[in-house]
Amino acid sequence: MNKSLFIKLLTLSFLMSQIVAANEVFKFHYTFNGENLVVKQEAKDTFQAMSVAAKTCFQHFKGKQKLSSDKGLDLIDTCANPRKI
Repeated sequence: MNKSLFIKLLTLSFLMSQIVAANEVFKFHYTFNGENLVVKQEAKDTFQAMSVAAKTCFQHFKGKQKLSSDKGLDLIDTCANPRKI
């Protein structure tokens, strides 16, 4: 019975640690055509933060203008490869 109780408590503590895992703030730096952009993003992991930051980067630098194919690819490359500060 003690072993069963121990396993239940261990499982409960593991589940609780996942619930209270705090988000971390990630900071990314982008440079495109001489303009700098710093994006701070709160997320549970780097992948989530980078995904949202890349979308923010693309929307910021693209604005409402229509990009040429080459410029669009350059922008995608810039936003997909930030420098983490």
